[in-house]
Amino acid sequence: MMRLFLVPCLLITVHLFGKDAWKTFNSGAPEDHLVFIEGGTIRTQGSDSEIDTSEFGRLDGKTINSFYLSAYELTNFQYMEFLYYLNRTDSEKYSEALPDTLVWRTKLVYCEPYVEYYFRHPAYRHYPMVGVSHRQAILFCEWLTEMYNSYEDRKFKKVQFRLPSKAEWCYAALSGGQYREKKKKDAGDIIYYAYSSFFPWSSYSLQDENGAWLANFTPINQASVRKIDGTLNYEGKTITNTFYIGSPGNYQSTAGQLNDAADLTAPVYSYLPGLTGLYNMAGNVEEMVAEYGITKGGAWNDPGYYLQNASEEKYDSTTETSSARGFRIAMDVLEEF
Repeated sequence: MMRLFLVPCLLITVHLFGKDAWKTFNSGAPEDHLVFIEGGTIRTQGSDSEIDTSEFGRLDGKTINSFYLSAYELTNFQYMEFLYYLNRTDSEKYSEALPDTLVWRTKLVYCEPYVEYYFRHPAYRHYPMVGVSHRQAILFCEWLTEMYNSYEDRKFKKVQFRLPSKAEWCYAALSGGQYREKKKKDAGDIIYYAYSSFFPWSSYSLQDENGAWLANFTPINQASVRKIDGTLNYEGKTITNTFYIGSPGNYQSTAGQLNDAADLTAPVYSYLPGLTGLYNMAGNVEEMVAEYGITKGGAWNDPGYYLQNASEEKYDSTTETSSARGFRIAMDVLEEF
């Protein structure tokens, strides 16, 4: 039964997202799928707003050097190429790099077919890679660096692939220079400021003007949200405030929308790109950054709050894995031809 279900899913995916997107994603050299992010300065708060003392607010004024960032989250197929190479050359590292497919096994939801099919079945070839740890993501970047620098027809003489830092990820999501203001610092010097937005797109909504969802996440039924005036004890602090709480069981059972070819995760080229041409910087899978223990962007099983550029989520160690956690790669050009 599962095999009959998966093949139509693949056909639906091609139809909904278009032949052009499909061809674009499957062709070209590695750098063809990278977006150049011109360096500049992060601006998370305006002069007329209250000072933001959060982790996000402390990024204000931080300078970012130019770098490249993948337009897409890393896919199952890309990681499978990595494993295929290791299986032929380094059996010990191959064992270390194997993903944890049991991340789909849960007591609360029946996802057992994903344990067998999600990573290896061709229907999920261009879905985001999950079930990998921070350490495994670094191993992939090290391998890709080695492969690229030995490739004869490469565009750059020497590069380094890596995970983006949290500051770089935020800078790219905030605008990365697409919506920027030029300011002269000294004679002839220009500073590019990336200004804060709620999400990686320009609006303050998770839906477009036609009501279509802009990301793959789990919406809350707004009719279930209750207003509560009360006190919350959190991390040793007592907070008295008005809280808005969604009633248990009132999340939509399907992430995103019913016609997006996704039941849980979605193909990495789904939805419209953000301001910098990057896809799924919000939703689909939360993304690991260079600083381990932190993810950005939210995931298919998160409510909209975690899709905000300012939000982040935590995990416990470099070896922890999840069905909602993946990564995208950054690249530095070390030498040009």
